[in-house]
Amino acid sequence: MISRRPLTVALLAAVLAAPGALRAQDKQAARRELLQAFMDLARDVEKNVPPVQSSAVNVESPKPKSVKAVVASNDQAIREGLAKVAPRKTTQGNARNIVKVWAELENGQKVSLTNYRWKAKEGFYICFESAVPVKFGLHQKYETKEKLTQVLPDPEEPKSYDYVPAGKAYRMPVVLEMDDTDDDELLFLSLVQVGSGPTPVIDDKRITFKKAQDHRTEMDRMFREMKSKGQASKTLEATVEVAPRHDDVALVAVIEQEAGYVQFQMRKKR
Repeated sequence: MISRRPLTVALLAAVLAAPGALRAQDKQAARRELLQAFMDLARDVEKNVPPVQSSAVNVESPKPKSVKAVVASNDQAIREGLAKVAPRKTTQGNARNIVKVWAELENGQKVSLTNYRWKAKEGFYICFESAVPVKFGLHQKYETKEKLTQVLPDPEEPKSYDYVPAGKAYRMPVVLEMDDTDDDELLFLSLVQVGSGPTPVIDDKRITFKKAQDHRTEMDRMFREMKSKGQASKTLEATVEVAPRHDDVALVAVIEQEAGYVQFQMRKKR
């Protein structure tokens, strides 16, 4: 069983979308443009980047689990292929990557992270689809002490060391849970292209506990450095709360570098 992870984060009045208020019609047009750019970029990646050579490896931890992480073993070839892919020019910037991010409730319903009104202690998965193959991390911000806390990767969740293939919807391996308060919650999804940035070190078809911790530390350091430089991706929110297709509820984000992060505020029902 995957354990539920409680979240307690700051109530902030930050504007998470691209600068400037967009009219509803303009916003829909911009979303259509970004979704089309996502498809074009994903096709270009498929054309230029060799198939990922993946392998399943054990991740050591004090509480070992039977599931394995799926990691890429041809990082250099992927990096060389991605170097041939030109960034896509969009109204939100020159996209090295475009990412769609949404939530899935425990009943399978797809919802908008930012438009859906969340209940206290409600369980959910974070899902995303990336135009390029990536590794991921997740942080949250606590209201007390204004503290940023790393959630993933975590050696106790081996699948948090997965690589995520391009153009495939991915559901994070951990059931998260809204905190039992009225506070809104702020999360940060960090993404780094396969072949760049921190990479888990494989030793005899396993990631030792020390190497798993080292990778966790490096992902944390990378995120904090990006945040200190104000490198949050530019995003466009969905206009609906719930829909059968993830494209209709997803936050769409433009990442202009090999690594970036998506910031989103989850608002409580009051």
